[in-house]
Amino acid sequence: VSVKANLNKLNDTTGSVAKVGSNGTSGSASITLVGGSASKADALITAIVAAAVVGASMDVGQLNVYADVNAYANADIHVPSTSLDLFNASVIETAANTAGSYSATVDSTGQRAGQVLRAASLDIKVTYYATSFAATGPAGGLSASVASASLNKATAQTGLSATALLAGSGSVDVTGIANVQVFGHAKSNALGRTYSLSISGVKLTVNWTSATLNATQRANVKNTGAMTIGGTLKINSEFVKDGSGYGEATATTGGAGGGTSVSILSASTNVARAIVAAMIYAGITNEPGDMPGLLQAGSIDIDATVDTKSTATAKAAYEVSIATIGNLDATAIIYSTVEAYIQRALVEVSGNVSVNSSSTATASASSDSPGGVGLAVASNAKARTFIGMPTSANLNSDDQSGITDLLGQKPQTASAYVDAATVTAGGNITIKAYNTGYASSEVKKATTVGLATISNSIIPTFSEYYTKVQVLNGSTLDATGNISITAEDYTR
Repeated sequence: VSVKANLNKLNDTTGSVAKVGSNGTSGSASITLVGGSASKADALITAIVAAAVVGASMDVGQLNVYADVNAYANADIHVPSTSLDLFNASVIETAANTAGSYSATVDSTGQRAGQVLRAASLDIKVTYYATSFAATGPAGGLSASVASASLNKATAQTGLSATALLAGSGSVDVTGIANVQVFGHAKSNALGRTYSLSISGVKLTVNWTSATLNATQRANVKNTGAMTIGGTLKINSEFVKDGSGYGEATATTGGAGGGTSVSILSASTNVARAIVAAMIYAGITNEPGDMPGLLQAGSIDIDATVDTKSTATAKAAYEVSIATIGNLDATAIIYSTVEAYIQRALVEVSGNVSVNSSSTATASASSDSPGGVGLAVASNAKARTFIGMPTSANLNSDDQSGITDLLGQKPQTASAYVDAATVTAGGNITIKAYNTGYASSEVKKATTVGLATISNSIIPTFSEYYTKVQVLNGSTLDATGNISITAEDYTR
């Protein structure tokens, strides 16, 4: 028996697409902007995808419950070429937002007396691919009356939740293996493009890009009834980068543009922000106050894994070689939590029990020397990297400028624990948490395009990790073999 819910299966570039371009006005045109000074393109996709078997009584071979999702949002700008000869009445703002809730559930709650859900094997799985892409840049010289603090903005945000759940107060009997798994693939990419203006005497403004990647995943087993798994019970929540951009937030900005007699609005810094905040959970748990039922299995393997990357790059020019406007500021941030657990549960296993969490974070920020146009003789370049977020008390004013809303005690956390539970194993019991990361910040002072002298370089790198393994709140571990409890970290 298979129960499947699919969204855009086998196609990760179908979804919401929006594009905005120049107003194409002449320099002498008189334009009145209604409701603001920005032309906007917003692409949004929000999906609820659920596959479920609830309160069922059956006797089958393999039972599969799958949710497969491809979600895509793309907001971009339209310009005729890399050299602009148009005037534009407004700045350009784009926003791409991919959101949603994805779930696969088997729940025995609601069975009548004597009913049982029986299967030779059980596979509960959520697999998703989620993408947000937003790009901005000047679509022409600003000839209209635009607020001096206006920016070309690109905001890409991917924020979603995914849950695989085996639960219930009834009876579940699986003679073979049972899998409860979430495999997450998500990315956010924001881009600020550089264009050369072939018209003179106009104003430009800077680019501001932000890519945010938020994901919450849970692979859980909750049992207040009777649950027997003859083989291995595999509980796995995985959110990792794969080399094709998934698992990454990437923000790249170039100086907005350059040309003859080009001036700059009062907003004078091109900004790239890349932020990853993933919350990844896997385990056996029950709600506080619930009476746990007996869970019996051949073996139990619990794995929660996160491996993500945040990259922010502020370039003097993106894909062209011209003198450009504005200072440069790149900030890359990761603060994630990964947990593996057996909590408020009663577990008996004939073989081994393994509870493992693993966290890997890679963050880098890079800034060129600014392009020089529209600036004083001196200029500013920032490249800031954070793995884990500190409080404001740990940072000076330059280090925290522009990110005060993100500050707080948010270490990069990996934890594995047994909490208010009884675990009996015929083999070994292993509980392990692993935490590793690499952070780098760089300001390049000798770029070929850079024309200004850097008067202020800010290159902080901040890392805070929290790695813990616990057996707490009256928990009991009883193993015929070995009991191993390990916390390990390796940071650079």
